[in-house]
Amino acid sequence: MQLITVYTIAEAACLITALYCLRREGWNIWGLQRAYLAVVLATELVGTYMRGAAINNLPLYNIFILIEGAAISTVLRGMLQPLLHRHLGPSFWGWLVLFGSVWALEWSTSPAEYVYLNYTVALMSLVFFVACGIYFYRLLLTTPQRSISRHGPFWWVSGTAIFYLGGFMVNLALDLLIEVPVYVDTVLLHDIINGGLNLALYSLWGYSYITRFLNPSS
Repeated sequence: MQLITVYTIAEAACLITALYCLRREGWNIWGLQRAYLAVVLATELVGTYMRGAAINNLPLYNIFILIEGAAISTVLRGMLQPLLHRHLGPSFWGWLVLFGSVWALEWSTSPAEYVYLNYTVALMSLVFFVACGIYFYRLLLTTPQRSISRHGPFWWVSGTAIFYLGGFMVNLALDLLIEVPVYVDTVLLHDIINGGLNLALYSLWGYSYITRFLNPSS
């Protein structure tokens, strides 16, 4: 069974980088990512195995959406908070309640027994991209200006922005790509786009961990 894929390689490389570069971090927004990436890799390996064994893996990925939403929201809040002049607590908890409610509502009202929660993913992707945009805007306003090449949060947010904007666009066209599949040679265009987005995400995240390791105060 083919467990070694573009996704698992990228996730494993990012996890190894995080385990080494963030080994001195406590359970802050950086240290949290070691556990999150371990869950990501475990989910992908189990999901790949289930797919190869002809077992429906959509419930697994739907449960993971809830973990993903909570984890990325927590890290984004930690990245944004130092750049803002107000406490993000009420907005953060309000968003988590909304996200969890949409997740539960979509799954409980789905006409099929097992479906992927596209509306929840679309909402999550849009909110994350907007949050990344706010981060970039606030970062531009900060004084003194930071050296971007040594600023780990910038690269982490950049990877997140690219991945979730791309994911939002793919999600909008998902039904079309399923009904009218487009191939590049023998590979589905949908798979190529998702593979590219994952490589961009984990490459930039990995670089942010290296930058954090080399410049912990940046």
